[in-house]
Amino acid sequence: RVVPPGSWGGPYVLASAFSPDGHSLASVMEVRKTLHTFLALDQDKTQELIGHESSTDIIGRQEFWIGSLSFSPCGKYLASAANDCTVRIWDVQKNDIQCTKIIDVPVALRSLTFSPDSTFIAGGCANGIVQVWNIAVEDPDSVATNIATYSFDKSSIKLLTFLCDSKSIVTTSWSDFTVTLWPAIDAVPSGTDTRE
Repeated sequence: RVVPPGSWGGPYVLASAFSPDGHSLASVMEVRKTLHTFLALDQDKTQELIGHESSTDIIGRQEFWIGSLSFSPCGKYLASAANDCTVRIWDVQKNDIQCTKIIDVPVALRSLTFSPDSTFIAGGCANGIVQVWNIAVEDPDSVATNIATYSFDKSSIKLLTFLCDSKSIVTTSWSDFTVTLWPAIDAVPSGTDTRE
């Protein structure tokens, strides 16, 4: 069991993800109405990841949440998606873990996943939009490229995952509990929006 440093007093875990090797755990915890994102590298080493910012809701309240965490299958990167409309990529194999890439997204993501080859990230939104980015993680100076956008009749995306080919995506919906298989990424021209 890994406990974050400090005397937090009864945190609520809102999201978590294990690394592929099972040695690291990333968690988002609400502690006294403040969110903290921790990466527990082992039982003796825990680091808080700082980067996402709070945003203002429609009635002017400050709010902050991280909707999803996902480790890359190679185990080197952790992605986090928050309501500040960003996805942040963290290099978790460095001694001092830093955010290495920020992807701005038009709508906050509720779910997030890496492709099996760690080349792409797909994110699902509450409005039924799924976007896919080529993240080029090995080049920290490069900009992530949106390579596909899919729409699902404004049904909130609950979960999504890539198939083993790293090209096809399966999503589930909150509203009608359907499972959808989307076209392969290479069958969709770059930047194509499949919304009707």
